Amino acid sequence: MVFNISFFRERLRNIAQKRVPLLIKQRSAKSRSSILFGSVLDSWLNEERTKIKKSSYSTYFITVEQHIRPFFGALFPHEITPQMINNFIFQKCNPENDECLAPSTVRVISTVLRSVLQYSNLNGIQTCSAGFVTRPRLNNKKASVLSPSQLKTFEKWLLDNLNYEKLGILIC
Repeated sequence: MVFNISFFRERLRNIAQKRVPLLIKQRSAKSRSSILFGSVLDSWLNEERTKIKKSSYSTYFITVEQHIRPFFGALFPHEITPQMINNFIFQKCNPENDECLAPSTVRVISTVLRSVLQYSNLNGIQTCSAGFVTRPRLNNKKASVLSPSQLKTFEKWLLDNLNYEKLGILIC
C-alpha cells in the first residue's frame, strides 16, 4: 500500500491550526491572563490563514512581525491600554520620526491590530476594546498645476531645445 505523505502533512497542519484557538478557549480565566500578546498574535495568524488569500496572509504576517510584535508581543493582553495603542499609531505616522511610514501602511497596521484585539476579546482574553484603535486619515495631496505664464515659459523652453523626448512632452 502506498501512502501519500503530503496528504498526511496537510492533515496534521489543519488539525494543529484548529487546535490552537481551542486551547486558548479551554484555559481558565486565571491562566488566560498569563498568555502573552505574542501568543495571541500567533493564534490569530493561524486562524486567519484558513480564511484569507495567501497574499493577504503574507501582508498580515509581515505587519505583525515587523510592527506589532516588537511593540506589544512581550506584554500581557490586559496590560495594553488605549493610550499605548494611540502612542504606537502616532509613532508610526509622525513625520518628525525617522521611521515615519506611509499613511496607507499605518492604516493596515491599525486594522490588523484592531482585528487581533477583537479576536482576543471574542476568545475570552481580556484586552482593551478594539474600538480604541483609531485609523489615521489619509492626507489627500493636491497636485500643483502650472500657471498660464509658467506653461508658456515651459513650452518655449521645450521648443528651443527640441528633440524626440521634448516633442513627446509637448504633445502630451
